Parts: sequence; structure tokens; C-alpha cells
Amino acid sequence: MIRYMEELIVVPKISSNSGFTLMEALIVVALIAIISAFTIPSFYKTIERNQLRQSAEALKADLQLARKQAIKQSQNVTFDYSLGDDGAWCYGFSTVPCDCNQSDPAQANYCAMKRVLGNEFALTDMTSSGADPTFDFRRGTAFSSNACLATDNFKLKVLNNNAGRVLICSDTTAPVGGYESCDTNCP
Repeated sequence: MIRYMEELIVVPKISSNSGFTLMEALIVVALIAIISAFTIPSFYKTIERNQLRQSAEALKADLQLARKQAIKQSQNVTFDYSLGDDGAWCYGFSTVPCDCNQSDPAQANYCAMKRVLGNEFALTDMTSSGADPTFDFRRGTAFSSNACLATDNFKLKVLNNNAGRVLICSDTTAPVGGYESCDTNCP
């Protein structure tokens, strides 16, 4: 009976060749490195494009907000751009001419209604053409102006026309998908 029980118990044999060889591990590491070399640059461009879109959409929304505030408060609202590269730019607006570089709220030229620093968008540069727009409180109209936001690979233009309408278009020299092409490109 004991002999019969021993025959039923199967003991697995332990192989001395378990695990990976050094050559197999090196091949896997090499494959991961090759795949990473192709995907990391595309991730960077995606991050760059998204940051540019976010900064352009934020600027558009704030221009629209400035227009609405002018009408709501029955006072002209002046928008101020300060140009710069790699996020070293800002914009802001107030009912008096303001300077978005002014960080002291007690100063007369502080952008009291809103102030945005470009350091949130470190990959973007801002250039502008035209004077800083002032939104008229009667109709929300302003002199046309535009701001160009750019990265190393992409450019968007935020346009403010004389009627106070704000739109975003893509520069044809460095296009961003999802936006119409601009009639004129950024400088």
C-alpha cells in the first residue's frame, strides 16, 4: 500500500536552465531602446502642440472676457500684451491702461481685472502686431490686433477684429491641425 502511494505522488524535476540568459536580456533592452527612440520625439511634439493650443485658447477666452466686462461694467477695458520667448510673456486687462509686468496690486498700472503670466506655457513664444486693444463699452468693439503664439514647430494666431470678434487661426508656415489657415502669417 505504501509503495502504491509513492507511485501516485509525482515530484517535478527542477531544471537547471530556468531564467533568462544574458543575451536574451540584452536583446529585450535593445528593443525597448529602439522603440523609445522613435516614440519620445513624437511625445515631445504632442506636448508642444497641446501647450500652444492651451495658451491660444486661454488668450482667446480672456479677450472675450475683456470684451464682456467692458459691456457689463459700462467702461472701456484695455488689454495689455508683453511679448517674450519661452514663456517669458504676459497679458492682462483692466479699466485703466495697465502693464501686465506690474506685480504689485497697489500700483495704478496693475492689470486689476486679470493678469496671466506665460510661465505656465514655457514652450511658447508670443509676438504681436498692432496696438493693444481697448474694448469700447457701448458695443464691445476694438481696434483690430493679433497675437502670434509659437513653439519650435507650430504657430497659432489669435485675431481680434474691429467688431470685437476673436478667432484663432493656424499659420501656414507651421500649421496646427484643427484650426483654419490664417490669411496672413505671423512675422
